[in-house]
Amino acid sequence: MPVAPRHLAWLALLAQQMGEPMLVVWSLATYAGIGLAVGVAFVLAAAPRALGHAAAITPGGRAMLVPGAAVLWPLVLWRWVRQT
Repeated sequence: MPVAPRHLAWLALLAQQMGEPMLVVWSLATYAGIGLAVGVAFVLAAAPRALGHAAAITPGGRAMLVPGAAVLWPLVLWRWVRQT
């Protein structure tokens, strides 16, 4: 295994202990969990304001927005924080 830079030593240790395939699964699960939390929070709190006009969003419309907001959570969070 190649030597990691000093600031990434924790990642090399984690990969060594877990195994690289489990590290990938763990990383994807973490990304999905954070994305789901940010997506639901965005859809419940900021989606009507993000549309630019006072539009009512139906529960079905909110349910359709959650997957996209969850997958694109870094962009959604960045724009949401920048807007407020």
